Amino acid sequence: MPARIVAIKVTAGVMVFVGILPSIGFCDEEKANLQFYEGCIVQEIIRCRAKASLLNSRSRNLREYARIKVQKATFLADQKESLIQELFEKQITLRDHRIQVYLNRQFYDEID
Repeated sequence: MPARIVAIKVTAGVMVFVGILPSIGFCDEEKANLQFYEGCIVQEIIRCRAKASLLNSRSRNLREYARIKVQKATFLADQKESLIQELFEKQITLRDHRIQVYLNRQFYDEID
C-alpha cells in the first residue's frame, strides 16, 4: 500500500480515537483539546511531507512549492509543542480549517 494512503488512514484513525475519548469519559476537556490540536498539527506535517516528492519535478514552480512545504513540515515538527500551547491559550476553535489557518499564519510570519 502506498505510504500516502497509510499515512491518511493512520491520521484518520488518530482523529477518530481522539474524538471518541472525551465522549467516553477517559479525558478531561483540556486534555482532549490538546490532543485534537496535536492531531491536526501531525496531520498537516504528513500533508506537507507528502508534497516533498515534487522536489524532483521538472517544473520550477512545483519544486518551489515542494521546498516551501518541506520548510513548513520542518517548522511544524520543531515547534509542535509551542504551537499546541499557543492554540490552547488562544482557544482556537476546534475545527481543522481554523487550525490550518493559524498554522499557516505562524509559518509565513516566521519565514518573512
